[in-house]
Amino acid sequence: MEPANDARRRWVMEAIQQYESPLLRYALRFAADEHAARDLVQFVFLKLCDQSPAELDGRLQPWLFAVCRNRARELGRKERRMETLAPVAEANCASHDLSPYEAVEQHETQACLDEAMHTLPEDLQEVLDLWSHGLCYREISDIVGRDAGHIRVQVHRAIQKLRHHPKVKAMINDTVTT
Repeated sequence: MEPANDARRRWVMEAIQQYESPLLRYALRFAADEHAARDLVQFVFLKLCDQSPAELDGRLQPWLFAVCRNRARELGRKERRMETLAPVAEANCASHDLSPYEAVEQHETQACLDEAMHTLPEDLQEVLDLWSHGLCYREISDIVGRDAGHIRVQVHRAIQKLRHHPKVKAMINDTVTT
């Protein structure tokens, strides 16, 4: 096998290792079930195999999320509806490096945040979800097709609304008092 192919294969495998779990969580927003979300993520990585590392240099993460979003929308148009999946059990996406206590605590925190997130308008949910995956405002603006300043305002509004959600407030108060 050629050295260039080995390097390309390593690049794709590293991308899968780093971004598969975040992309799966993002795809679950659009998919009807976990299998459909996994199909979306698989499609994204198949598309990645057609790209060269030089083309995506420094833009890999936003490119992956944009391809995932665009494919989900394409499938949604074909089905004439897009359903948002209720939060998937954190155990499916949780790190295996946590102690049982930490895993339960993380699960409870995530469930509380998921419940609060679902009270937000869809556009705020999406930008906050992308932001929480580490994308910057410019990258999110490229993905959703809005101005970066608008994205900054949406993220700020979403965080403010979450802070004022009764369960999140209670969770924050419990954390501060313990």
